[in-house]
Amino acid sequence: MNAAGQIGGEARLLTYEGWGHSIHNRRACTRDAFDRYLIEQALPAPGMRCPAVFYTRTPTSELPASRGDVPEPRTGV
Repeated sequence: MNAAGQIGGEARLLTYEGWGHSIHNRRACTRDAFDRYLIEQALPAPGMRCPAVFYTRTPTSELPASRGDVPEPRTGV
């Protein structure tokens, strides 16, 4: 028996068709469903499914040296 079946009729299962843990921010589909539930207590539609996101790995040598959205570590403070 799955977790939704054990909880009962008020449970909903949101299926992410990819792999891994922590799917909240994988794509708008999962993020929006989670946020609507947390903010408005609105359940996702029965049988809701979110397609997988496939990432490509960027070699470290091709990444920018500094990202503007992440502060550089402070030293000697």
